[in-house]
Amino acid sequence: MDENGQPVLQMRSDENPAEIGLAAGNILQSDAPPELVRQLLTARLQAELGRRASHGISETEVARDWELLQKSIASQAQVATEASRGSQP
Repeated sequence: MDENGQPVLQMRSDENPAEIGLAAGNILQSDAPPELVRQLLTARLQAELGRRASHGISETEVARDWELLQKSIASQAQVATEASRGSQP
């Protein structure tokens, strides 16, 4: 759990410890690689959309997760842009 009591996953990324938020409120604030965040959000959306309507998935949940996915993609693109600028002479 993070300092706000929200769940996190502790892992190693490139041999460095990292935490990734597992709740909507902390997933974008984690120090995990943006690609991993995107993959987790994509998997969550696929799971939500794959459920039958009778399981009660709400449009609000899907919209929230879609917005988080878009933000994570933008963050990943920014990291890639910064990396390419840093590698140019």
